[in-house]
Amino acid sequence: MRSFARLAGLPRRRLISGLVLCGTLAATIMVAAGFTTKKDAGTITIGWIGPQSGPFAPSATSSINTFNEYFARVNKAGGVGGKQLQLVTKDTGTADDPTVALQSARDLQGQGVKVFFVQTYADEAALQPLMNGSIFTFSTNPPKQLDDPSLYPYNINWFPPNKYAIFKDVQYLKKNNITKVALVTNTTAQFQEYIDASHDLMPKNGIQIVLEQRYDPTTTDFSPIITKIKDSGAQATIDFSFGGEATRFYTAAAAANLQMPLLGGYGNSAADLSSVPLDFLKKYAYFVTTAVTLLDSKTNAPAFPKYGAIQKQVFYHKYGLKTNIGGGIGWDETAAIVWALKNAGEDPAKIKTLFEKTAKASAGVAFTPGGIVYHFSNTQHCGFPPSQIAIAHLYGTPQWPGYYYKAD
Repeated sequence: MRSFARLAGLPRRRLISGLVLCGTLAATIMVAAGFTTKKDAGTITIGWIGPQSGPFAPSATSSINTFNEYFARVNKAGGVGGKQLQLVTKDTGTADDPTVALQSARDLQGQGVKVFFVQTYADEAALQPLMNGSIFTFSTNPPKQLDDPSLYPYNINWFPPNKYAIFKDVQYLKKNNITKVALVTNTTAQFQEYIDASHDLMPKNGIQIVLEQRYDPTTTDFSPIITKIKDSGAQATIDFSFGGEATRFYTAAAAANLQMPLLGGYGNSAADLSSVPLDFLKKYAYFVTTAVTLLDSKTNAPAFPKYGAIQKQVFYHKYGLKTNIGGGIGWDETAAIVWALKNAGEDPAKIKTLFEKTAKASAGVAFTPGGIVYHFSNTQHCGFPPSQIAIAHLYGTPQWPGYYYKAD
């Protein structure tokens, strides 16, 4: 258990007192579809709201696992101020109905819950009526609106904005003297910000968009789109997708021998690409990721050793060598919630002030020792540093699922 205490940044001297809590751990970490009793005076409850089925299910599993693993270690070490941490989940389902998220938050709020994690942008947007200081939320999504304190004053967002991803794509294109690009994305609104940023940044950098192709997310045959890309004169393609549609796109590209760099956004790795020829992926497929999940091509080890140690000792050890099982910057976010509770309690106004004080260079905060340093401010509620975002190859290694090699 000592290694786990160090991973979580917890004082080792508290482990002895924490051992007596092992017998009650199952009662204090609750993952349930509902929560119908009032908060216990000896617990701090965190509400988790989001879809646990459909395309977001893998992300939900990863997030909930991370909360449970981190909270378990905190509880074994004595909790926060002597109180045990408790996670309660509310499943918003696959339907795009914002009233479910709002009602879920209100139900938990009525039972005394003040701090929430909200999985999707749609669900976070539904909670805007509660952005009055009565609750505090955390999210991990790239839409820029979540970073704006004027829109979401009581939310801290963890994931870098979509525009950062396009910056990296543009840097890659310029470095490789690519001036003609095809943009491919589905018809849903979730990728529109990528398209908007592309239209803003690419022409400024001498890059012409020669094709903009949309498709229905249920599309199974991508061969006509591949043909259009070939006929467009594009020197590279940027495909914004995730899940099954990404798998089908790369499969069709490989089958048609589309010989050009295939770039993408953050979500392109959220797909099972085992059916796509590895040689094709190694030669042509790239996406944008955070440095937390990068591998060093020479050492075959994570660029940030501490996150790799957490992944190996906690998540791979318990859940097996799989992707979407937890860790990464989700560990930072969970650690930050605990940090906020320790330093500001459950008071939304105090939590807000606490994060905004990390704005200056000297006040940056790292929630994993040797990890990413974050800077939040009163004008930017996403503290992820742009310098820790990179283009990566869209393939990894079986020894480190979910990790990818940095592109040159």
